[in-house]
Amino acid sequence: MKIIISIILALTFKCLSVQGQINNSKIIGSWIMINRVYNSGEILPVKLAMAQTYFRFEFKVNGKAFKAFSPLDNGFIFDFTLSGNNLKIGFINYQLNYLSSDTLILTEEGPNGFDSTAIKYYFIPERIFQQKIPVTHDMIIFSGKDSIYIENEKFRASFNKDQTFSNFLGSQITYNLNAISKEYLFMATFIINSDGSIDSIKIHKSVAGKFDNQFINAVIKSSEYWVPAKNKDKNVSVIRTIVDWNFKSLKTKELYLNYENGIISMLLGDYKSAIDSFNLCNESDPKDKDVLYQRGLCYYRLKDLDKACKDWKKIKDFKSNKEYISVNHLCD
Repeated sequence: MKIIISIILALTFKCLSVQGQINNSKIIGSWIMINRVYNSGEILPVKLAMAQTYFRFEFKVNGKAFKAFSPLDNGFIFDFTLSGNNLKIGFINYQLNYLSSDTLILTEEGPNGFDSTAIKYYFIPERIFQQKIPVTHDMIIFSGKDSIYIENEKFRASFNKDQTFSNFLGSQITYNLNAISKEYLFMATFIINSDGSIDSIKIHKSVAGKFDNQFINAVIKSSEYWVPAKNKDKNVSVIRTIVDWNFKSLKTKELYLNYENGIISMLLGDYKSAIDSFNLCNESDPKDKDVLYQRGLCYYRLKDLDKACKDWKKIKDFKSNKEYISVNHLCD
């Protein structure tokens, strides 16, 4: 928090003391919001300010701009034009108050134009934003010469195409999950290597075999568009999590959150915490095969084969579960 406050103060003094010709080419790149206030300088109400804790603009040389509210999403794509201090992104007008290599300040036009109630945004380049985030143990899956990180706001691979990654998947997958009337959760992970290639695609929670195959093929096809994540200007590998769901009950949502926590703990090698999360899932749905399989793997990696086999043997229809077949021989 002290770091962010110091950045904001520095930007405020810089904008008061530095004036000059705006170079339009400087806006190209990825910018992260670090603060927003009313145009009058008044602080926004807490509820409104917390609504967007992460906000990114990414401007491309071809006149496209991505607006994202999550580090793992390209967000929404728009055309943008910049003429003098007038910036238009899609149908929204902005005043470009200040632009340099390390600072971008925009005021968004409100219902009453650019009066005191309009919102002013302060941005810094994503690379500077990322450099200020410390690396913690819960970001690292594998540490070494070829480290692998969990993708987050510090380590983000960029999908370099004139559409979002979600839209790209939608253009490649014909199976319609919306046609499924029951509640469902799909969850998969894959690694975006330091050279942008795709590796280790893993379906953790399946909805349908046809959908799984189309998803895997789409992810493989996406490999030509990835720009690798960086750590201190060096390309690094990251693991990305993809989920899709249809929740109609709080029970299913809770199961999803616990299941996701379990998978992430497994990726980090914290199998005891993963088991705790899968136990909560099992309480919600004792017949969930994916939960039983994953919890069994955790027990197996903790060298408790008896408990692992107890979970795996609970899976009734294992003939349709190829992963279960691969471990079933351990319990013979």
